[in-house]
Amino acid sequence: FLLNDLSNIFIHNYISWLLIDYIFVKLVPISLIFILIKYKYAEFSDFGLKGLSSETFIFYTALLCFTGVVIDQVGWRFFMSILPQTQLGTWPKIENPVLDKIDLSLGLILVGLVEEIIFRGLCVRLLRKYFSSVWVVFFLSSLIFGLIHWSLGLHAIITTALWGILPLMVMWKTGSVIPSIVAHIVTNVISFSGVTPEHWFHFLP
Repeated sequence: FLLNDLSNIFIHNYISWLLIDYIFVKLVPISLIFILIKYKYAEFSDFGLKGLSSETFIFYTALLCFTGVVIDQVGWRFFMSILPQTQLGTWPKIENPVLDKIDLSLGLILVGLVEEIIFRGLCVRLLRKYFSSVWVVFFLSSLIFGLIHWSLGLHAIITTALWGILPLMVMWKTGSVIPSIVAHIVTNVISFSGVTPEHWFHFLP
């Protein structure tokens, strides 16, 4: 994940960028998770893949969707306005409309799925083995999640680290990343697809 951000800096052809992104950030992690479960090295619950009651799922998913969108939209603009420009790269514009729609649907679903399973599910389980303090686990997991967005700048690192705190709390309380997966997907769709007017969240000059 950390090395994949190099493609945001050096790869400007959207086809090459998509290939790198889908192979190393989506297909490889999903394949490794599948292999670990298939050969009994891990269970679904190790990745936070645990069912919840309908009421619990709806409550936490709605909470995470609301707070996630606010932090992503308002927090991103706020930290961008007060921090120096540190962005090193970005995603190239996908010029093919079919590929663009696929990336805005399947791509965002896979991002939400993989990142939540790894940085909320697996990461929390591993950190709990080495640190007894819940605050240390939350800090390290959030920091790691923020750092995988390093090429987008300091404001991106801080915003995504903050975004990850509440999903961590939900994961800690319920043992499930499923509400976080849904909220992550919803937050990304709103962020990347432009389905909401920008002025809804543009409180800063």
